[in-house]
Amino acid sequence: MTIRNDSRRGTHSVNNRNARVNRAWHNPANWSQRSAFGIYFAKDDDRLWVPKPTRGLGWTINLAHPAGAPTLFAIVALAPAITAMAITAWLGA
Repeated sequence: MTIRNDSRRGTHSVNNRNARVNRAWHNPANWSQRSAFGIYFAKDDDRLWVPKPTRGLGWTINLAHPAGAPTLFAIVALAPAITAMAITAWLGA
C-alpha cells in the first residue's frame, strides 16, 4: 500500500482510503448476497481479502482485485490436488 503525504502528518490519504474502502464494503451492490456465501466484487476496494459481512464467518476474496480471480482459482485447484497427493502417498505406503 502506498501512502502519499497529502498533509503535514501524512494521514489525509490514509483516511480517504479507509472511508472509500468502508463505503465499498457497506454497499449492498458489491455483494451477491450479504451472507456467509456472498460474493464480493468492489472495484473501489483495493484489498484482496475482505471480512465477510457477518462477524465470525471469516474472510472472502474481492473478485474485482487484479489478483482476486487467480487467487480463487489457485485455492479451488490446489485443494483437490493436495488431497489426491495425500491419498496417493497413503495408498503407496
